Formats: sequence, structure tokens, C-alpha cells
Amino acid sequence: MGGEVLGEAMSLCPSCMRQIPGRYVRYGSQVLMEKSCPDCGESSAVVWNGFEDFSQWYLDLGESAADCDLFGCCEQEVSFALVEVTSKCDSACSVCYAHDDSCQAAPSNVSFLEICRQIDAIADAGNPILQISGGEPTVRNDLPDIIEHAKSNGLDTVQLNTNGKRIASDLDYLLELRDAGLTFVFMGFDGLDDGIYLQLRNERLLKAKLAAIENCAEAELGVVLVPTIVRGVNDSQIGSIIRFALDKSPVVRGVHFQPAALMGRTGFADPASPVDHFTLDELMEAIYSQVPDLVRRGDLAPSHCDHPMCGFHTSYIKAPDGTLAGPLKREDSGASTVVSARANRDFISKRWTYTRPKPGSDKLDISTMGGFLERVKTHSFTISAMAFLDATNMDSNRIRRCSLHVITDDRGLIPFCLRYATPLR
Repeated sequence: MGGEVLGEAMSLCPSCMRQIPGRYVRYGSQVLMEKSCPDCGESSAVVWNGFEDFSQWYLDLGESAADCDLFGCCEQEVSFALVEVTSKCDSACSVCYAHDDSCQAAPSNVSFLEICRQIDAIADAGNPILQISGGEPTVRNDLPDIIEHAKSNGLDTVQLNTNGKRIASDLDYLLELRDAGLTFVFMGFDGLDDGIYLQLRNERLLKAKLAAIENCAEAELGVVLVPTIVRGVNDSQIGSIIRFALDKSPVVRGVHFQPAALMGRTGFADPASPVDHFTLDELMEAIYSQVPDLVRRGDLAPSHCDHPMCGFHTSYIKAPDGTLAGPLKREDSGASTVVSARANRDFISKRWTYTRPKPGSDKLDISTMGGFLERVKTHSFTISAMAFLDATNMDSNRIRRCSLHVITDDRGLIPFCLRYATPLR
């Protein structure tokens, strides 16, 4: 029996990467993106597993013309801009959006002058949050100079995307980054069991992750934990990660979940079989069921700076008793609301930047206006997610609303998911 067609979008063939139309089709509570390539045949990918009402969450499916160019359809202001300062990495992960299988042997092939030129181009696009990434950016000793250049060009918020290995072992280097103007750290954190790191990162990393958090506390730099979620590997630890992060607040500012997308070295799958993503609604259900005492059903709301299918972002206060108070409601809290890039980056920067608590802050009465306002400055805690697109579920409607861009030499700033989209292999 055929399913119910809900909407259309321009997409990609996951085998040959040709731009082809796709359509959303509902079978019971599950929603798939289906498409047909004239050369490679049929393909499909699960995008929703029915834990939330798809029609309520995804308010505007829209339609994309068959001749839509994915690379020319982004209409969103840039809230986050990523610069790749190196292709080299000191890890050899099984799960990574990078294309190169030999990242440990790759040269640090981006010159300082080229990075500065790219940062200048990002600054010309406004004042987005600058994400310094790679590869692993901390393999560069001149990273403080790169941060200083960004700050001198008017980029107020600088985020470091890192595996945490160097900042775990080199506090002096981390202090140099802070003094150069680093705002906060975005650190991969896949769980509380070294078996998980052996599966996903091919090495035991838990000790280094914990040391990196302690060094961030010493440096008074906020750190956001970023778990890559793979079904059957670490999805059962979603609640444990939230509890751990909350225990480490206020230096840990929140958890930003990223279900694994089939791109780069994660792109191994059979194009002829339906791709079974760990979907956004599946992630929400895991949070609700694993930490029901902290996160209530209905707390998690669509992102305000991207398409609703791209993620969620919910803010709380860590109450003095260690629980989560909230969620905090924004004035622009409608599910279909799109906020300006400036409003979004200001909101994120305030939540993820560390502010030293005043003595006695754990005795504040947050039921009073004064106590609440004081506590929110120092003990904000966010639970968020980004469900990246890959070639199997690429959607021009979502690309139009993308707020995370990567600077490239040939195309300038382009949406992150287009930059890293790779064919299934």
C-alpha cells in the first residue's frame, strides 16, 4: 500500500550526487524521503520515526521546483560561520564528516595568511559566531594568532571545535587561547564509557575529556559537550551525558547532540536499502525517557534560527538544588518563528559563555526576580541538537533556512551540510 505524500524538496542522489527531486511520504507514523535517480534508481531514508507529531513539528514542508539549485537557494542570514584551519587531526575516528581517510598524515595545508583572508571574508558577512574547526584545530601552534586576528576584525564570539586532547594536557596553551579572545569551547563528548570511544574514535579518550573540562574550569572558559549519537553505540547514554554535564555546570554550559549523518567517513551504507537515521524525534524521546525528572515532555522546541527539522534548542537554569528550572521562554517562541542572525548569536553567546558566580550564588532564591536574574547570568544550561543533512535526506527547504555556513575558496560561504555531503560508499 502506498504512503501519503506530504511534500516535496530538491535533494541529491546518494550514489551519484545528481540534484533530483525528493518527496516526503508517510507510512503510518514513520516518514521517509523517497527519490528516484534516472541513472542510479530508487533510494529512501527515514527522517521521522513517529515519537512526535511530524505535522506539528514540521509546519511548512513547502515545494521546490525541479530546476532548483541547492547551492543557490540559501536565504538565511549567517549566525555561525566555520573556518577550517587545518586538514590534519591527531585522532583517527571511524565517525567523522571529514572526507580524508588519512587525516593524521594530512599536512596543515592552510597558511596563516589564507586563514586571515577567509576570516576577513566572514567578517564582511556581518558578525557571526566564528567556529574554528578542522581537522583538529589545536594541532596548530599559531591558533592564538588566528583568534587574535578574528577579534581584531570585529568578530565578537569565537568558538573552538575540538576533540579536547591538547587542551586536556596543555593548560598553558588553553590559557593562550583564552587570552587571545577565545569565547567558549565546543568539545566532542560521546559518553562516559571508554568502550564508546574505542568504537567511534579508535582510542580511549574519557580521561582526556574529563581533564579538558577541568582545564576549562581553571581557565574560566565555558565548554559545551557535543555527543555524536550512533544507534546501538551510545544512544543509551543520552541521559547520563545530560546528568554529567549538569553536575559540571556552570563550566559546562550545556549539551549539543548531533545524530550521526552519513557523510565523510560515516558515509558507508547500501544505497539500495532504506537509510535508518537516528532521527530528531527519536533523540527527543530518548531525552524524555532517560531524564524525565529533568526534562519534561514538551520542553524541547524547534530551533529558532534553522528549519524545525534541523534541530532544537532549549535553555534552562541550573537551580541551586541541582535540578533544571525552566525552560526559559524567549519572546520569539513560536515554533515557526525565524529570528535574526544577530538575535540568535547574541542569545547563544550569552548562554555558552562562562561568567564567574558570585559568592553565595548557590543560596539564591530564583523564585524572586533578583535571584532569577543573577542566577541566569552564571548558571544557564542548554540542551540542543543539530540533525545534519546528508545525501540521503538532503532538503532544499532546510538548506534555505541554514544558519551554519562554511567558508570556501570557490563558493564563499555555503551551508555546512552541502560542504560535507558525500556519496554513500
